[in-house]
Amino acid sequence: MLALGLSVANWPTLVVGAGTVGARRVRTLLDAGARVRVIAPEAGTAIVEEAAQGRLEWLVRGAVPSDVTGHRLVAIAISDHALARELAAVCRLRGILVNVADDPAACDFHFPAVVRRGPIQVAVSTDGIAPGVAGWLRQRLEKALEPELGALADHFKAVRNQLRERVPDAATRKSILEALLRDSALLERIRSGQALDIESWVSSLVGQGGFRPR
Repeated sequence: MLALGLSVANWPTLVVGAGTVGARRVRTLLDAGARVRVIAPEAGTAIVEEAAQGRLEWLVRGAVPSDVTGHRLVAIAISDHALARELAAVCRLRGILVNVADDPAACDFHFPAVVRRGPIQVAVSTDGIAPGVAGWLRQRLEKALEPELGALADHFKAVRNQLRERVPDAATRKSILEALLRDSALLERIRSGQALDIESWVSSLVGQGGFRPR
């Protein structure tokens, strides 16, 4: 299985089933910016409220194979194994990415367990064979990864953008960024809420040869 970060913003996506797993799929896709349609005879409060607010479309019925038409990604989370396999087969015939809960062999992709720190995402996948293990490891990573890592990534984005304008050599830019990551005090400054003047910081780095921040 190849691990990829897939941008699904504005993709038409379909979730079949609105139980516990289906609701998680809906939340993941909405958070990723997808356009979500749900097909299920019943749904929990979260999906009902999202539909009422216009954040997703909910069709209150069971699914049929033709429902997959027009979508780029389909997530199936229903107890009817035969129907799930039938829907997945139609998806494959039409080139639609499909995930079937609890059926790794029927999946084109898997939903990993994810830890988020701002723009940083750490994903754990077992290729669908042991999702409980992935969830357990995600909980351990939640405790281990500092909340400030998101702010660190944002600062690096600003530094990287300025370096692109001021340092033409790619190898030198890489050395500067690697030096920043070796600075053990950097994360502590972010953690303590110290404001970092990115422009002055980059000027200092470039002026010193790009190997140590002040």
